[in-house]
Amino acid sequence: QQNDSWDSQSEISTTPSMSISNCGRSNQQLPYDINKSNQLLLEGIIEGGASLSLVDAKKFKEFIYSINNLYHVPSRRKLSYNVLDEVHMNIQTSINKFLYKSLWITIATDGWTNIHQDHFVNFMAIGKD
Repeated sequence: QQNDSWDSQSEISTTPSMSISNCGRSNQQLPYDINKSNQLLLEGIIEGGASLSLVDAKKFKEFIYSINNLYHVPSRRKLSYNVLDEVHMNIQTSINKFLYKSLWITIATDGWTNIHQDHFVNFMAIGKD
């Protein structure tokens, strides 16, 4: 038995690759899972504390295009609705599985205020299976 803290990466679902036709291109098969790429992009933005407007920045789009010209960065609107809903659902499923399998759970909290005087509270659940 060991102590496990919840990790959102352990329960992320995978979906099959989409063709470029779904992205407004040809019928060529993409060499990656576009849904997974969009989820990872959103999770990286959230984890880094960046604004979703990052995806609308011309230089950011150019940077991504220079790495892989088949991947087109989704709009922040698509990220904030479609992709965020899926990421939220995956994280909620992970939390529920974690809570179900844990013999006990300890809750730790931390609160702070940023430079804009916005208040934040972080909750961390630590459990033992």
